[in-house]
Amino acid sequence: MVWEADANTFKFTYISNKINKILGYTSEQWLSDPDFWANHIYETDRHWAINFCQTQTRKVLNHVFDYRMLKADGGLVWIKDLVSVIAENGVPKLLRGVMIDITSSKLLSDPDNLEKNVLELVADKEQDLQGILATYLKGIESLLPHMNCSLMQVKNNKLFVLAAPSLPKDYPGCHKRSAYQQTGRLLRRLGLSKGESDRV
Repeated sequence: MVWEADANTFKFTYISNKINKILGYTSEQWLSDPDFWANHIYETDRHWAINFCQTQTRKVLNHVFDYRMLKADGGLVWIKDLVSVIAENGVPKLLRGVMIDITSSKLLSDPDNLEKNVLELVADKEQDLQGILATYLKGIESLLPHMNCSLMQVKNNKLFVLAAPSLPKDYPGCHKRSAYQQTGRLLRRLGLSKGESDRV
């Protein structure tokens, strides 16, 4: 997506129609709201991304940064933003840039880094299994926001939580009921009917 914005207000004055294919919005939606870009950066990335862009712009420095944006359907897209700062007499006046969808390459490269980090933890004899598993699950959750991951084990017809770093400590009260009962309870909490739960 090619774009242009005021370097002082960060209000966009142009964005190409490619926005519709990548994010699901129209260029009219984007341009009608002066805060559209800021408000549609994924919450975890929003503060630092805006600050980084503003700081580099004040210094009249071209910059490149990666962040996530919210799609119209609620999904996320990794964006690489290449920004040129156009100045007059040393004062930033205009920003021109290109936003590139790098979601596929991010999802391919980040798991490799996660695997490397986990293998390093495994090699460290002072790391406990619980901590290693929690690190791994947290890494997966960072790749797939809006998802809470857990690892379960069935032993003697009971369901045990091996790691669930983002779930409440008492969730779902494992090892007190049979695995079948626990699974059924979990599916009911997710809003699945019995027929649907039988197919899971």
